[in-house]
Amino acid sequence: MKKKFLLAGVCVMGATMFLSSCGEDEKEGEDSGESGKPQKTISKDDIEEPEVELTDTEKVDYRLPTPNLFFEVIKKIGGDADMELVNSIENKENYTTTSQKAMNFGVYISDLAYMMNYDFNSESAQYFGAIKGLADDMSISKVFSEELMNKLSENTENGDSLYAYSSEIYYNAYTYLEEEKKEDVLSFMLIGGWVESMHIVTNLIDGYEENNAIIDEIGAQKVIIESIMEHAQNSAEKNEELNPWLDDLGGLLEIYYEHLQEEEVEADQSNGKVILDGGEKVVLDAESFGTIVEKIEEMRAKIVDGQ
Repeated sequence: MKKKFLLAGVCVMGATMFLSSCGEDEKEGEDSGESGKPQKTISKDDIEEPEVELTDTEKVDYRLPTPNLFFEVIKKIGGDADMELVNSIENKENYTTTSQKAMNFGVYISDLAYMMNYDFNSESAQYFGAIKGLADDMSISKVFSEELMNKLSENTENGDSLYAYSSEIYYNAYTYLEEEKKEDVLSFMLIGGWVESMHIVTNLIDGYEENNAIIDEIGAQKVIIESIMEHAQNSAEKNEELNPWLDDLGGLLEIYYEHLQEEEVEADQSNGKVILDGGEKVVLDAESFGTIVEKIEEMRAKIVDGQ
């Protein structure tokens, strides 16, 4: 099924739940090339949500995890920085199969997004290198264009630019894998990236507590699991190695469904308050939160250990 996105800029990420774009095309005359002029840098403030134009026969049929802005949201609501939570660069050599490489390609991109939001710029160069190496191994090195490599080498200390370039790599990989009909590889990448994001976020808090904003964000991930599962179910027809991961995701989704609650949405109006009906929210208790954390850690261990 074709999906048509009108993207503003050179890279895509989005609000926590949706594909969106960041950055803007560099203006003429500001590119660094033979002229030697400095390149325009890209700020997080340039991030915009995309317009999505659909014809009568097109629709966006699943939503994409977005590590960069997901971690930006987490940082704003109180998440801390802990470099011990990311996957070690040394593990890269342990990944020998396409599925292992694709999953940890997603893991390292998620790690990079986390580092970019917490300004670990000096450590990021190694992670860009690990991602590039896995892309080469999977024969998807086109996601690293010559222009992008030049930008990376010339802006190694500019956190906002590195943030944008990490997003560009994610979008390039997503687009390339779809165009090349490698949906199964893309599914592995999406699973790996989402599990790593959840591993990091669930370890940023010291256990369960009510009315915790980060736990609310974890509860809001139901729609992301549904979207990844839809993509992976379609891809599993091509690659049966996805089936065990579908079982794992399905087990997680059952927990979310068990804790769905109807909620009223309040809207303030000039003439008073209006109550709107029809909302749903996942409200996790201590037991369900603990089970989700346990399952995420089990999945993450299998991914980064190369099982």
